[in-house]
Amino acid sequence: MPLAELNRAQVVKWWGNLDHTKERTADTTYSLLRTILYGAVDDGLIAPNPAQRIRGAGKPSRRRTVDLLTPTQVQAVADAMPDRWRLGVLLGAWCGLRSGEIRELRRGDIDLTRSIVKVRRAVARVGGETIIGAPKTEAGIRDVNIPASMLPDVRQHLLDFAQIGDNGLLFYDPATGLTVHDGTWRRAWLKACEQVGITDQHFYDLRKTGLTYLALSGATVRELQVIAGHTTATMAMRYQEVAQEHLPDVYGRLSDTIAAGK
Repeated sequence: MPLAELNRAQVVKWWGNLDHTKERTADTTYSLLRTILYGAVDDGLIAPNPAQRIRGAGKPSRRRTVDLLTPTQVQAVADAMPDRWRLGVLLGAWCGLRSGEIRELRRGDIDLTRSIVKVRRAVARVGGETIIGAPKTEAGIRDVNIPASMLPDVRQHLLDFAQIGDNGLLFYDPATGLTVHDGTWRRAWLKACEQVGITDQHFYDLRKTGLTYLALSGATVRELQVIAGHTTATMAMRYQEVAQEHLPDVYGRLSDTIAAGK
């Protein structure tokens, strides 16, 4: 509808019709609408903001607590995956790639000369249909460095499992030769976690593990933002916040260094 016709009663009705069994999604959606309308107020297009102070809307939702995996645990889960998908776990953790980005990687996206993986596409399920396209934001299109310790794994995967040709998929469903369905990937991940005794870990949580270790290694907020493909620094700051919990260890190592010089 025309922006000028939107009123508070319509926003209240819209809020009431959202699926409130998904509390975080509803609150995030409301917050986005409210922010957009504040922009319209600032531009002099409407006054006041019809989404301002809707009762019960936009309350902070509790963030899911994620236990970080150790590098040993990441390796254990990777080794428990089907061999043809093992590298995907390492890319999820140490390159910060999303599942949809990993499952759409092509042989031509790997540049071993520069040790980078080029993220140019992603696969998603929308209304039961598989959609392949660009990442959902411009920031998602990025080049990510591959840690040197991972390069032997990448080379071996290209030799043993990737489809031939620059457009060949790195990871595919052996039954169809097509992109791996997200449900198939998720089941393999959960089975691998179960095999090594890890619970309550989503594949997406690998990003938090990898990005936190990058923060601990000295990556700046801006660098984390670029690596992860975040549009704002807010998400990247979360990994810096987690890293702050390890400051005692950092200062402990600093103290050892100082003591060694005396």
